[in-house]
Amino acid sequence: MASGVSHISAYSATSSALYQSTLASTGIQRETFGDRMTQTKNWIYNGDVGTVMGRTPLDWLIYISCIIIFLAALISMSVAFCAIFYWIIDWNYPTLQGAASILQTPGIGFRPQPDIGTTLVRFVKGDISSYVHYLDHIEAYIQYYENELQQGDNYIDCSEIRTRRTENLNKVCQFDPIVLGGDCIKQQIMVLMMDNHAFC
Repeated sequence: MASGVSHISAYSATSSALYQSTLASTGIQRETFGDRMTQTKNWIYNGDVGTVMGRTPLDWLIYISCIIIFLAALISMSVAFCAIFYWIIDWNYPTLQGAASILQTPGIGFRPQPDIGTTLVRFVKGDISSYVHYLDHIEAYIQYYENELQQGDNYIDCSEIRTRRTENLNKVCQFDPIVLGGDCIKQQIMVLMMDNHAFC
């Protein structure tokens, strides 16, 4: 074991000596910390060739100009798209309403919903017991909007407002269920279901 270690040590010493003799014969000097600091200073600013961080002032001007033009193009495109978006979208009403809306009948997906595991509305024509629970759910939801429940300092009448509100933003508009139409009262819905008509 001792002979193996001695052999390795002797080989390392020989290699080191050979490396040093090679450097000495070729005139190559190993870089010192001072040499690297000098190279770093020359890279930051080289007065002989007039470069800053490896670039001449003209190169820096072209480089920065390209970046500014690129960012200006991106900002211009974003502003143009936002302008088109806000020009198309109405502040007060959705662009697509009724049958044109991709939501179609979103109310059916919310109410009636006696079973949260499905949005299927199924009943037997003429059998009140098969759809009375749907009516109860609809009526229970609409009762939140009864006029006597929409009184207080937090409610305001928005029936005459035709533009976007600029005041009283912390208050809620009163909603009159009558605007849903006569087909949306409980008694009329029962008639529609019995006569195989559509929902309101």
